[in-house]
Amino acid sequence: MTALPAYAELHCLSNFTFLRGASHAEELVVRAKALGYSALAITDECSFAGVVRAHVAAKEHGIKLIIGTEVQIVDGPKLVLLATNRESYGHIAALITRARGRAAKGSYRVTLDDLERNLDHCLVLLIPDLPPSQPSPARGEGVASLGCTNHHTSITLWQKRLQHARYLIQRFPQRAWIAVEFHSGPNDHAQLDALRELSALSGLPLVAAGDVHMHLRSRKPLQDTLTAIRYGITLAEAGHRLQPMGFYSASQLVQDAQRHGVEVRAADVTVSEWECTLEQRDDRAPAVRLGLCMIRGLPQASAQRIVSSRTLQVFENIEHFSKHATLNQGDLQRLAAAGALASLAGHRRNAHWLAAGVQTQSPLLQDASIVETPPQLPAPTEGQNIVADYTSTGLTLGRHPLALLRPRLQRMKIVTAAQLTQFTNGDTVRAAGIVTCRQRPGTASGVVFVTLEDETGYVNVVVWNRIAENQRRELLGARLMGIEGKLQREGDVIHLIARRLTDHTRLLGTLATASRDFH
Repeated sequence: MTALPAYAELHCLSNFTFLRGASHAEELVVRAKALGYSALAITDECSFAGVVRAHVAAKEHGIKLIIGTEVQIVDGPKLVLLATNRESYGHIAALITRARGRAAKGSYRVTLDDLERNLDHCLVLLIPDLPPSQPSPARGEGVASLGCTNHHTSITLWQKRLQHARYLIQRFPQRAWIAVEFHSGPNDHAQLDALRELSALSGLPLVAAGDVHMHLRSRKPLQDTLTAIRYGITLAEAGHRLQPMGFYSASQLVQDAQRHGVEVRAADVTVSEWECTLEQRDDRAPAVRLGLCMIRGLPQASAQRIVSSRTLQVFENIEHFSKHATLNQGDLQRLAAAGALASLAGHRRNAHWLAAGVQTQSPLLQDASIVETPPQLPAPTEGQNIVADYTSTGLTLGRHPLALLRPRLQRMKIVTAAQLTQFTNGDTVRAAGIVTCRQRPGTASGVVFVTLEDETGYVNVVVWNRIAENQRRELLGARLMGIEGKLQREGDVIHLIARRLTDHTRLLGTLATASRDFH
């Protein structure tokens, strides 16, 4: 395993942070050493409980241990306090004792006044409560682009964060930072921009941290269970309401964005960058432009030549485009299959035909053009386009595949995910969808949770152990799964308790779908 260069984890919770941390302190130490970390901070919430075990493990494995704690200030920010010597260790310990002593058992109370007492040698990290969809309102376009619905509230929250940052830089000069903690979410770049702006306006520098809750991903089922208990909800609800956006496929993210009114535009060689980008519509609302990185098999070097060459000239046709971007037949066919040549060639069949006619010329004939009349090829059907979309990019910007199958599914008395809200608790209903996720948490006694997707949303399915064993083939093999079961609703959360599973995969034809299973 390649060691990471000079990284110390400064924000890490052990299982002594009740119902949050999912790993023992010694496990976290061993893992940090294996990853090549230079140091590890154990920062359980208002507690030093994990420090003793961590200290023993750190001495055994030869890694520097930093002692600290995470605290939520009453009507204030969340902070991590780190000890730099024995004196600061004692000061943090005294703060923990006071905070626990003035609150009921199992809770604590820390105020800003506590930060004014004997913390002169401590280091402090500010953990901003910056939602994934809300950057700073100072970046006006950013707020609009990420769907903030209450600009006044946004400004108020931002002013509070700025106030907190400025307080810390005055109270802890040269000893305070803003923690930058990302978990592969959908909007990490926007969050980083917002944190950079907070840093620039306050003068408080940034530092990387992880907000670690477990030493290995295999502890995720346990962590989900702890989270469910903490929030007083079922494990099924926790699995679907909370397990990071980074685990969702691009298709799921695009489908959800479209349902919420976000325009998503196709990859296009005349405008797309390598990464996905934001564009502005005529009404100044944002739109997402898919990047060339979404096209399966397209080398990044080829995409970069496309982007570079179009800054020098406007592409006239596929031949002109291919010559200036120095593309081979493989590149052209991948672009045609993905519909990324539509602005130069029209529909996919035309693009394939014209791309196939592009020939690499000798230097003598490099500037000569071949003039021929292209045939009038019929456009692909909607179904053919959807199949091609999924094959090339793993998603479609057209209608969901189940929208095409809906008349047939209706004859089978299968309802949509949206229609499930019309039923009452205990009703027997039928639903179906493309399988996007299967989970079997180790703490769930063999229960399997399945997520199905149709054109209206998601169906959360609970498959008890007996059904899972009796219908193992349907459970594990179906890509388009039908469910007959009992509807269970708790508030706004709806899931089906499966009684019978049906494999409808044959209805998908050659459509290629993928499911994230048992992660």
